[in-house]
Amino acid sequence: MSTITATRPTVTASQNAISSKARKAGWILSGLVTAFLLADSLTKLAGVEAVRTATAELGIPVSQTPIIGATLLVCIAFYVFPRTSILGAVMLTGYFGGAIEVHMINQSGVFGYVLAPVYFAIVAWVGLYLRDERTRTVVKSLIGR
Repeated sequence: MSTITATRPTVTASQNAISSKARKAGWILSGLVTAFLLADSLTKLAGVEAVRTATAELGIPVSQTPIIGATLLVCIAFYVFPRTSILGAVMLTGYFGGAIEVHMINQSGVFGYVLAPVYFAIVAWVGLYLRDERTRTVVKSLIGR
């Protein structure tokens, strides 16, 4: 009697090899996302009046703005450092999910507001995929390549 065992394809280092141009593109994409989010975080932490007004218009207590800014700053820090970048990307994805929910509750425009965090999440993950071999390994093992 024989048994059938399922094997998962393994991903070798050579299959994860990526050109230096692609790696640089990954750092550029990650840098752009980081720069935008850093500006967003710092304006929340600084209590910029326009940010406080926009926060209030979305129904979020203005007193929560610095907490949101600090949370985003922590997510960015995890994303930027290579050792914790995957965790940072997951944390940013959760942060973006919260932003989507706030805009959906407020019935903001779909393409301008609701989907904007989705676009940022995609760019963040593509940047990470291009710059980080571990991320490529995880993605390729999930899709079975």
